[in-house]
Amino acid sequence: MVIDSPLQYFQQGFLSLEDYHNKKKVTIDTVKRRMFVNLRKYNLSLPDHYLNLNNEKAFSNVNSFISLFTKGLAEYSEAFLEYDKKTKLVNVKEEAFIEWQDVIDFVSPLFLISCCICNNEFYVNTIENIRNNFFPDCIIPNTRNTALISPRIILLDKLLSDNNGFCDLHLHLNGVIESDSVFENILYDTERFLPIILHKSDTPEFKQELEQIGVSFTNNEIYELVERAKQIREIFFNKCFGIINVEEQCHKSSFLHPFCSIYSEKKDFDSCTELLRYESLMYILLLKYILEKDDERTAELLYEYLLIKGFINKLLVYTKDKFGFEQFQNISKNDIREEADKNHLSKFLQLSGNSYNNFKTLELRFSPKESQEKNLEIILSVKNYWEKFIKISNNDKCSYYLLAHFIKRKRDKEYNYKKLRRDLQKRAELLVTLNNNSNKSLIAGIDAAASEFDTPPEVFAPIYKYLRFNGFRHFTFHAGEDFYHILSGLRAIYETIVFCGLQNGDRIGHACAVGIDINDWIRNIGEEIYIPYGEYIDDLLFVYIFISSEKITELFHLLSGLVNRIISGYQNIFKINAYITDIEQAWTLRSKDPDNLDEKDASFFDNVKEIIHRYNQSEFIKEYTKPIKQNITEDLTLDEMTILQQKLLLFMHKKEIVIESLPTSNIRIGWHKSLSSYQLFNWYEWKKKGYSIPPIVIGTDDPGIFQINIYNEYALIYCYMVYKLRLSRIDVINFIKELENNSETYQFRI
Repeated sequence: MVIDSPLQYFQQGFLSLEDYHNKKKVTIDTVKRRMFVNLRKYNLSLPDHYLNLNNEKAFSNVNSFISLFTKGLAEYSEAFLEYDKKTKLVNVKEEAFIEWQDVIDFVSPLFLISCCICNNEFYVNTIENIRNNFFPDCIIPNTRNTALISPRIILLDKLLSDNNGFCDLHLHLNGVIESDSVFENILYDTERFLPIILHKSDTPEFKQELEQIGVSFTNNEIYELVERAKQIREIFFNKCFGIINVEEQCHKSSFLHPFCSIYSEKKDFDSCTELLRYESLMYILLLKYILEKDDERTAELLYEYLLIKGFINKLLVYTKDKFGFEQFQNISKNDIREEADKNHLSKFLQLSGNSYNNFKTLELRFSPKESQEKNLEIILSVKNYWEKFIKISNNDKCSYYLLAHFIKRKRDKEYNYKKLRRDLQKRAELLVTLNNNSNKSLIAGIDAAASEFDTPPEVFAPIYKYLRFNGFRHFTFHAGEDFYHILSGLRAIYETIVFCGLQNGDRIGHACAVGIDINDWIRNIGEEIYIPYGEYIDDLLFVYIFISSEKITELFHLLSGLVNRIISGYQNIFKINAYITDIEQAWTLRSKDPDNLDEKDASFFDNVKEIIHRYNQSEFIKEYTKPIKQNITEDLTLDEMTILQQKLLLFMHKKEIVIESLPTSNIRIGWHKSLSSYQLFNWYEWKKKGYSIPPIVIGTDDPGIFQINIYNEYALIYCYMVYKLRLSRIDVINFIKELENNSETYQFRI
């Protein structure tokens, strides 16, 4: 089986794309060399003598653009995919599924599916046969709603059937549409794409993204690439129709996709997922044409077309050369999938899979708006598209709920989050009004999302308490996902629970810090880090408070040293001499809005008042955020930090706070290089050893950005535990049953 191959990066040849755009010649030798360079870029830990052997194997039969497709990529698709001649379905090989998920970050899964069909299915080149047999029998079943296909896992399929689908309890409404579908939407509706790219390409974040990709395209040049892709598709149409007995004139420009005219006369689509089938047909007809006609120029045009698609994919998908939440935000905020994301029907169809049976429950998260009209517009749009989905899928056993997720934003310059606090309160009041009217059944819960580096949990505490008081019963919060120090991540989780008043059945999203192997984390980032001085002192304060309040006797020996460093830190940052009791009391009051402390809150010592005042004043923010260098184990050993992780898990277990675990998202964004260090398996092992672990549920987060769906999340867990951990299939499926049962139990119902 091919795992590491330069062919994985054949759509990443952006130097060649620039050459094509500048009318320069690109040879197959140049393409092969650049694929090897990308292989080296993404495999820095491997020596060239190993990579050279992979290169030699991948290109052993490739000496032209024709053979790149008919030999190299045809064989590459067979390494991962299998074709069932009876059902005519393409599935990912179970033992290759983990590697497949890495591959489709870079290569269009739709193209590889098409290669597999082309390799295995014979058809007669007539319009009648394609329309009546090949297209409905071979293409539509494999591309009906999505190109994110799955392995066929008997035990997982049985569980899916018994449960009438799986529950996806962490899913953002934007960021769902998969890369192949977004590309189709852009080519279909290029005029709407133009203002988006003109607006975004001038932002520093987008420019940085392009530079990281390694291209220097201007906004107009990106638009030209899209127009070029459309032009090439017209050429493909004319080429393929030249070898097919066409008995009628097809006016390709008036259709959804040039190749749509072979099968349908539709001029508009209900869902951009509908276009996948015509794109797949195009690939298959082209591959047959190239092989039969020995047409090197058309093969090279296909390569150019797929490079354009690969470039757009790079703006849409979180690939393994990216790291951390800020890189994720560059993708989520570039608005490239904005138009496609407006069609919620496309999302429901994609998430349901090609057989409409992937999910039973979706918890969809949307950002509450600054006006009631905009809130209602989103809510009613989702409702209307859902009704269309139910009609199309004929599946009335599934359901969805909406969660309003507030957005974390950077600190105010003038005052500590004053502007954000006022904005959050306004939006919360609108939700209460909405919930008290005729829309009570529409919003099931509350969340807070975005970068943890921007806003701490305390800022959201007042609105969480306000919303709970006004009838909302279910709350979750993104915490412990991305952090400076492992202690920072643990603190974020603890402060969320304490400050926001989370109760039994409430949830923490991600919670990576409370499960990640600390040794793996240090191996990834090194033994020294830079951390804001105030964050460092607050981490120590959390450790002191947590050890004291939870009576962690095995860590009592740390307390006196922690007190000294905390008091010293407060002297340096806030220019105040304070007792640890004053500092601790001031910490507990962070959950209050500093502008609205009531009389009961104000009945503390003047020193506590002054700490709160200085903590929220801009003149002390500079010292608080000043970077300092810290040795990871300067204050706690690795074993002591692991004890804190396990004690925080016990704390969550006692309170019945549920963890939302998001495998693909966490591996891509977080400190993991692969599933081998994923915290879910640490929790599994710790539980077997007798440690208390809170309930865990599974979600997909942003399925389009991570090229995933809920079935495939479970398939990843299954394949890793069976093929890498060598556990029995029965033990693994029982663990997955437990996860899914948790989702059934702890989903947010109205």
